[in-house]
Amino acid sequence: MANDLEQSIARVFKTCAGLIEHNPELKAEAEIQSKSIFLDNGTELKAIASDYEGEAGANQGWVSWDEPWAITSERGRRLWEELTSVPTRRNSVKFVTTYAGFHGESQLLWDLYLQAVGKDEHPEGQGERIHPTLPVYVNREARIFCYWDHEPRLPWQTEDYYASQQKTLRPATFARLHQNQWVSSEASFIDPQTYDACVEPGRPDLTGSLFIGVDASVRRDSTACVCVKYDETTDGLVLADYKITKPAPGQSINLETAVELYLRRIYNHPGARIEKILVDPYQMQRSIQTLQAAGLPV
Repeated sequence: MANDLEQSIARVFKTCAGLIEHNPELKAEAEIQSKSIFLDNGTELKAIASDYEGEAGANQGWVSWDEPWAITSERGRRLWEELTSVPTRRNSVKFVTTYAGFHGESQLLWDLYLQAVGKDEHPEGQGERIHPTLPVYVNREARIFCYWDHEPRLPWQTEDYYASQQKTLRPATFARLHQNQWVSSEASFIDPQTYDACVEPGRPDLTGSLFIGVDASVRRDSTACVCVKYDETTDGLVLADYKITKPAPGQSINLETAVELYLRRIYNHPGARIEKILVDPYQMQRSIQTLQAAGLPV
């Protein structure tokens, strides 16, 4: 299993086929096809698509899930639930290989993560740590065994490799891929260090003619209000003021407090003259009507 059929074939299934091809004893007992491997003892290894209807009633002994952080749809969640462990088998196992996902997006993996890890890893962790040095956990009620690590322990995880990765990846991406840290999706666009390098001291300056752009989101993405003005000394646009609101994981942004109050504050600021406020109408219809009724040039 993976996020789609191509990934399930190209990753785990292709590796299984290659291991069999290079092992004469296994190769003599196996028939390798494009999406299935048949063994002499009746076992079938199968790469499947994200199709929960087609897998209903499966009688599997082992399901390998690759990178379920990307399972964000209801179809993906249903497939996870459809391929639950089979009680009539002596062993029926779900095996998950993944790194951390995105807050507010990778809900399936987030729920599994909280069930699996202990409180030393996350305050809401429901698992129990069972090893003194390695981050190994069990949740006996949920029948989960988990190894969730942040340390580079393998010989190919060298300092030189990570140094090169830090130079080519954004900080949030590096933290997720190489430190196994959960990140917010909005942090992946512009990291704080890059933004701070573009900040000019002495702002905000709300005097004169102002133009404001608003891009609002209720969940997941940030909501931004950016105010610019013409500067005669530089003969160009400069940043007069801005406000960025990031939603907390699992919570929504209140546009009345995040956007409307901010725009009213600038509208009533002494010396400010708002020429135009440009707004993406998606999510903002009520706010647009309210602000226009108050006289703001939206």
